[in-house]
Amino acid sequence: MMGLTYGIVLYAMTMVENVSYVVALRQVSIIFGVFMGMWFLKEPWLNSRILGVLLVCSGLIIALAL
Repeated sequence: MMGLTYGIVLYAMTMVENVSYVVALRQVSIIFGVFMGMWFLKEPWLNSRILGVLLVCSGLIIALAL
């Protein structure tokens, strides 16, 4: 599955003018993974995870705004 998703990202990079958008939006999977782990696996809501998600979200906003 990792190879397939990497191939999709590489293909998407060939279709856009600004590759940084694809790279930035690829990081959304981190946020989904954290929330799915908390929801399905009942992992605890640690402050470090919440801080990490907030940092990734702020980085995405900065990358897409510039």
